[in-house]
Amino acid sequence: MKGAIDIVNQARTEELEDERILTIAEEEKNKYQMPESNISNMVYESKMMTKVIDLVREIYVEFDSDSIGRATRMVLEEDVNHRLKPHEVAKQVIAILNEELVKPKRKATRRTPASKNICDYITDDN
Repeated sequence: MKGAIDIVNQARTEELEDERILTIAEEEKNKYQMPESNISNMVYESKMMTKVIDLVREIYVEFDSDSIGRATRMVLEEDVNHRLKPHEVAKQVIAILNEELVKPKRKATRRTPASKNICDYITDDN
């Protein structure tokens, strides 16, 4: 009887040890796994970098790919929503490489009047 209990206890101990090993392995896997959003950002950055390097190197052969890549990363860090087109990024990269000030893109303004009542715009100054 004691031998059977020892066998059951041994099996239970091995089972707990296996569960602990699997838990540790899962934690290790999760520790090094990259979030999905980072992967999509890296893909976007890589594609944009390739296009920008090609665009800039067509005209400015004196710049190497490393410096173009660094400048591209600087521009893409500001473009959080990925709204810039490759030629817009290339313009900003060229400006950075030429050490010019980069003008920020103008914000859209309302073209319609704030009020439809004409009396709001007439003054009695005359």
